[in-house]
Amino acid sequence: MPVKSLNSSILKWPDKESVGNSLKKWISTIVTEHDNILQIICIGSFARDDWGPGSDIDLIIVMQDNPYPFWQRPAQWDTAMLPVPAELRIYTLEEWEKTKNKNNRFWNVILKEGIQVYPQKPGSGFNS
Repeated sequence: MPVKSLNSSILKWPDKESVGNSLKKWISTIVTEHDNILQIICIGSFARDDWGPGSDIDLIIVMQDNPYPFWQRPAQWDTAMLPVPAELRIYTLEEWEKTKNKNNRFWNVILKEGIQVYPQKPGSGFNS
């Protein structure tokens, strides 16, 4: 979310480093709260590095299982500690495997631009 500059009424959007640092802290928190998270992938403008003021962060979360219907899952997650809006797509492992086995546009986007942020691979992420 935009924050006011101390000496101005102009809104200032957070820089990529502070969004990346906040994302790391948020991930540390949620993997403690949800012990069945298997993978988190960032896609969209933040992953492509062409984001700007007004952009959100798009995250795919893969869990071992989840009792809620797909469309209700994002409402179960608190993203308030992230400085920009977040769009969450939360899959069970079974759903994720089915998605991977389809050769569709969404999966091609994930393969092309996705950045795995949990578990973090060496040399990946936003502040590497």
